[in-house]
Parts: sequence; C-alpha cells; structure tokens
Amino acid sequence: MSNTMSLKGGLDMYAEFGERYLSNESPEGRKVIYLQKNGLEYHQEHANKYFKKNDVLTVKEIYVGRSSSEVEFVEYPNQEFNTVMFADVLVNDDMSNFKPDMSKLFTPHAGEKIATPEQIRKHLNNNN
Repeated sequence: MSNTMSLKGGLDMYAEFGERYLSNESPEGRKVIYLQKNGLEYHQEHANKYFKKNDVLTVKEIYVGRSSSEVEFVEYPNQEFNTVMFADVLVNDDMSNFKPDMSKLFTPHAGEKIATPEQIRKHLNNNN
C-alpha cells in the first residue's frame, strides 16, 4: 500500500480553535500527487471529477479529523477531498535523478525541494 500524504500542520478539528496537528507550521504550498486509489468509492468518484492519476496539486489546508481527514487545494478552493487519496511529493535538486515510486513518497523535511507540477508531469510523461 502506498504511503499517503502527511497530516502534519493541518488544522486539528478536535483541538482548540486554530491548533495545528504535530506542528505550528501550515501545510499551505506543499505539493501532493493524486494516487487515484484509497478511500471510499464516493470519495474516489468525487476526486475523479477533478483529477487524473498522478496530477500534482498544491495544498491550501488540511482538516485533521479523528477517523478521516480532508484536504483543500489552491487549484480547487472550497472543495475538500479525503487525504488518503494523495501522497506527498519530494524531489532532489537534480531532476534527472527523480524517479517517482508511488509506494515510497514521503513528507518533506527542512531543506528538501518540492518539484513544480510542470517538472513532475514532464518526468512522468518521459518515463511512461
């Protein structure tokens, strides 16, 4: 099973107003990729109206719940999607070494660069 996107920094919906989950830093601007799997059937149907597999999106906000969490994207304001259908995207400075393995995507750490959607799409198209 693929790793799903990190919830770190999302708004904790069961804590005090405005408290963030595991970090005080907002997740806004983080890049994720659409896995086109996981979640309930109606979650997938909703997401498939907006995304294709491997689409790269920019996080606006994450809403962390007890049994499920939702993500809102800059590209699709006021629409929320189940976080289990997305994975964090990381790349090194050298894009020639970037080989996405959907089972090993993980959360960015300080100093790591995030690829632009154009860089990732170009790479995925060249390797398919």
